[in-house]
Amino acid sequence: EATLRFTSLIQRNSRRLNELIQELIEFRRIDTDHRKPDVEMVDVSALTTEIAENFNIMAEQKHVDFSTSIVPAIEWPTDRSGFITIVTNLLSNAFKYTPDNGTIRITLTVDNHPDGKRLNIDVANSGAGIAPENIGKIFDRYTVLERFERKSAAGAIERNGLGLAICHGLTKLLSGDITVKSIPDSMTTFSVSLPEIAVTRTE
Repeated sequence: EATLRFTSLIQRNSRRLNELIQELIEFRRIDTDHRKPDVEMVDVSALTTEIAENFNIMAEQKHVDFSTSIVPAIEWPTDRSGFITIVTNLLSNAFKYTPDNGTIRITLTVDNHPDGKRLNIDVANSGAGIAPENIGKIFDRYTVLERFERKSAAGAIERNGLGLAICHGLTKLLSGDITVKSIPDSMTTFSVSLPEIAVTRTE
């Protein structure tokens, strides 16, 4: 039994190390302008629903009140893999910082602005929140890399903040904006707003 537990631990750490390597590669690609958007029309409503459903088991395990409010049948020009990464990382971050019996909700809407329609993704979670003085550091690439290198040097195989930095980079790649509002010991909300952009994939 001890051997099985040890083997399982090695496998989990190996998977996490591989995930961190892939995150770092993606982060570097974005940071060095080697990641180009591949824009196509995507049913983002169905895609967001599918991504959210992948977190249902985690919600049950943590007894989290996980809800979705997704406007149906939204077709939007976006980079599919980039959109998946943004939504997945925002939800992963929310689940990481939400205590047991907490609350998480994701909403997907479209609204009109003077410069055109915008697709809005909001992920809110209960928990300790983010101190006002730290909000400006969340997406800072130098802070993120310093933290990543410090924890890696200490042998820590865990989430190092790269996910949010990647969200920031991909949102900017899609000409969008990402913001965060946090009320300590209450709710934290990450909001992504994406404009309609030109389709590049014609297949």
